[in-house]
Amino acid sequence: MFNKLKSVAASAVSTVSDAATASERKIAEFAEAAPDTIHKYADRFSESDLWNKMKTAATTAGQKLMLMVLALFYSLETAAAKDKIMIAGALGYFILPVDLVPDIMPGGYADDLGALSAVYKVVRENITDDTMNRAQNKVDEIFGKNTPVVADTGI
Repeated sequence: MFNKLKSVAASAVSTVSDAATASERKIAEFAEAAPDTIHKYADRFSESDLWNKMKTAATTAGQKLMLMVLALFYSLETAAAKDKIMIAGALGYFILPVDLVPDIMPGGYADDLGALSAVYKVVRENITDDTMNRAQNKVDEIFGKNTPVVADTGI
């Protein structure tokens, strides 16, 4: 009986591990394609929805994700027209509660982080130090002072 239970448990662990690996693979594929496909979520972006999402997601999503969201949001003011639609798409995707990995699930912001990171990598050379400082100041306001998440090399 014990060997049968052990076998069933091992099978369950293997199934969960396979599902996690498949999920990680889907997230990686999504993030890789994000700069080319994320524009379709731009219509989901609104400033008020973004602030509402940040209020509810800040502690769960974490400082690094919030810094990236804020850096991209603030960069909309000075971004090139071709980048604005991509940034709005990434922010629109972040706002969606049900996406590749629903936000309420454990690890639910992994896909959001992937999409935001992919877009950030494309536009980061155009994000000014002032924009990053503004984003960091807002993160400090949300999470408390002395919580730097910006390194010399970026996020």
